[in-house]
Amino acid sequence: MEDDFYLDRPLPHVLRAVLGAVGLLAILAPAWEFRHAFLHPGWFSLFFGVITLGAWAVGGSFLLIAVVGEDQRWRVGEAEIEIERRNLFRRWTTRLRPGDVVETAIKETEWDSRANTFGVALTTRDGATFETAGAEKRATAEAIERRLRQALGLAVE
Repeated sequence: MEDDFYLDRPLPHVLRAVLGAVGLLAILAPAWEFRHAFLHPGWFSLFFGVITLGAWAVGGSFLLIAVVGEDQRWRVGEAEIEIERRNLFRRWTTRLRPGDVVETAIKETEWDSRANTFGVALTTRDGATFETAGAEKRATAEAIERRLRQALGLAVE
C-alpha cells in the first residue's frame, strides 16, 4: 500500500508516564498518610477510608489510562485506510476498504478551556466507529473527510 497521507492520534510516552505517576501517587499517598487510622481502627477510620477509596478511584483511572490508552496512526492510500492502534501491551491493525464504511461524519468536541475541535468519525458495517484526531478548524476536518471518502470510493460531498 502506498502511504500518501497520514493522520496521527498519539498518546505521548511523557503523558503516559505522567498519568501513571499521578495515579500511583493518588493510590500510595493516602494509604501511607492514613495508615495509622487503619492499623488502629476506630470510628474515625470510616472517614479516612472514604477519602482513601475516593483517591484510589481517581488514581486507578489514571493508571488505567496510562496502561491501556491507545495511540493511533492512520495511513490513507488508494482504496484503503489502515488504522494501526497500540497500547503498552498490544498492537493491532484494522484495514478499511471500499464497502466497509457506511457513514462518515464530522464530530465536534466541546472544551471548557479552549476552542472546540473537530474530528472525522467513520462508522463501519459491523457498527465499529473510528475517529481521527481533533483539528482546530472545521474546514480542516472537512478536508480530511473528503480525502477519506475519496480513498474509500465514497461520494465526495
